[in-house]
Amino acid sequence: MRRFQSRGESGPAPPVFSAAPLDIFSSSFSEISRAPSPEMPVSGQRARDVYLNDPALQEIYPLGLLPLGQLHFFDWLATHGRADQRLTDAEIHAFLRESAEEETRGVCLTYLLQPRWQEWFPFALSTRGWEEFRNWITENYGEHLRQPLPLEVPPDFSSSHSPRDGQGMLEGANMLGHFCNPSGLQQAALWARAALERAGLRTSCRDVPVPRHRVPGDREQWLGLEIFPVTILTQAATPYFESGYERGGLWPGEEVYRIAYWNWELEKVPDEWVDVAQLVDEIWAPTEFVARAMRARMPRPVYHMLPGVEVGPVETVAPADTTIGRRGCGLGNRPRRIASQDGRSHGADLLP
Repeated sequence: MRRFQSRGESGPAPPVFSAAPLDIFSSSFSEISRAPSPEMPVSGQRARDVYLNDPALQEIYPLGLLPLGQLHFFDWLATHGRADQRLTDAEIHAFLRESAEEETRGVCLTYLLQPRWQEWFPFALSTRGWEEFRNWITENYGEHLRQPLPLEVPPDFSSSHSPRDGQGMLEGANMLGHFCNPSGLQQAALWARAALERAGLRTSCRDVPVPRHRVPGDREQWLGLEIFPVTILTQAATPYFESGYERGGLWPGEEVYRIAYWNWELEKVPDEWVDVAQLVDEIWAPTEFVARAMRARMPRPVYHMLPGVEVGPVETVAPADTTIGRRGCGLGNRPRRIASQDGRSHGADLLP
């Protein structure tokens, strides 16, 4: 049976990544620590965002958010981080210092980015699963921790990653999509989420990152797990559909009903879309035109599902104002072409 790609193969035990401790408070960093502080406080958030948005970094440096595994990641920050991301020494130092001061946060974020840990500890960030996960971390990394992990799961993480109640009620839906990439697909994902939540359902949303020159600064809030029995995938069938879980750092759960919510504008569906459709249980199409095109070829049931639309403030216009005409609007008599598109989409993504 065809499955979504996922980072790392399932094994007989959760992976224990090699520790490579780095102590930002050691004497080797004392010169940087004594350097004059800038007028404005420097944050390490930009360095953290670089890591959170780069699947390759998460695979090469799986413990890069934790002092116990930052020695080699520090080399990357000091070389590629400076050259490619324009990270300053102050930002790098602040990131390492914040990582040491917020170690528990780093453990939780690392869990949310490592699919194999999620496979073995599916309820790690809930009350019923934290103790088991905490004990495993302590057993394998305890000698390198700056202080013991708390007895209870941090509330900032438990509130948004609590598992479904198992009582057969559909409380919400999981969602995968490009939540951090300004584009038409991002808007479609956000509107679908808003529609679900206004209908009284909870959502657990996982961002599928894409290569970008400007690193998004909000991915941490889009690291939801598959805690509900239904997942809606809003990214296009190519190029990041089959690899969506892998790029997103999410383990694809068992017995999850998956729905592809796809937009398409032509009468014929590409072969690549037909191929990856085997990964889902059903397909939603935003218009009947799209539904007809997909029903002709897709191996899964296709349903017409109207898209969520956000309507802004509506201005009431008096009847007399509707007769202003072209000249009154400054258009004159010359022909005009009106184009409607998402201005934040990449030009190559837009149909002619």
